[in-house]
Amino acid sequence: IFEQTVRSQNDTEVPNMGQYFKTNNSHTVGPVQIYKTNHNEKRISVQEQSYYNTVHPTKYSIRGNTYNVGTSYYHLDKIADNVVSALHRLSNEEVAIKKLELDLSGSELDKLKFWKNAYKEMKILNTLNHNNIIKLRDVILRDDLNEIYLVQDLMGHDLSKIKHKLTIDNIKHYMYKILKGIKYMHSRNVSKYEKTPVEKTGTPIKN
Repeated sequence: IFEQTVRSQNDTEVPNMGQYFKTNNSHTVGPVQIYKTNHNEKRISVQEQSYYNTVHPTKYSIRGNTYNVGTSYYHLDKIADNVVSALHRLSNEEVAIKKLELDLSGSELDKLKFWKNAYKEMKILNTLNHNNIIKLRDVILRDDLNEIYLVQDLMGHDLSKIKHKLTIDNIKHYMYKILKGIKYMHSRNVSKYEKTPVEKTGTPIKN
């Protein structure tokens, strides 16, 4: 629906979403352990069985903001406006989840712009693969497409909290990492993107 909505009102063709979001790259379901028996039957691990036999919440209210992230993520904690940290229920990995929310009071043109920008952000993040750029690990879409959640790597710290303690060597180190990420983005024909090492902004730059 998302792809068709963007394509129907865009003067250029939008590539198929399947080209960018492959099943084996998604962490929505998590790692599935398959075992073979003597009868060539397949069964899931005890961890998976426990997951599917348990009713998990799909909606969380964090400091007045609602996050519909499904059953795969839990222990949400706000780290910025529309950005929370979370744990993947099966792998127990820490992630950052960025919420993109449609303004329902906007015009049809505003809604189209939201979907197009969200699609572009997902496409760009999913095609970038560099050690100094945060990776897009998962995308959670609500059925009505009013909310889109981007699941990304969670940075271990926030430079804004230690900016007064940085030495010249520290600054050189971080600038080198940032410039390496920017150089790679330019090599992938990404010429304009948010460039800051602070986790809370939802940036792609990874230190």
